[in-house]
Amino acid sequence: MLARGEAKAASHEFDMSTLTDRERQILALLADGLSNKAIAARLYLSVRTVEGHLANLYTRVGVHSRTEAALIAVQYGLASRIR
Repeated sequence: MLARGEAKAASHEFDMSTLTDRERQILALLADGLSNKAIAARLYLSVRTVEGHLANLYTRVGVHSRTEAALIAVQYGLASRIR
């Protein structure tokens, strides 16, 4: 049992090749802290299209939130190192 305030370490194992190139791009931008609107502008997509890609991505990766997806991106080295 976890002590109060302790987070369970999430270790997701999945095949990154199951994601499309566009999903990987969106995941990387999400991990860099961009909003859906900013991701859409950067990739010349509609916000609705970004939301659809994120929904598919969450299912494929097995996460339920934007934060969990960002953590996965960091684990797999997709987050930008340039700040």
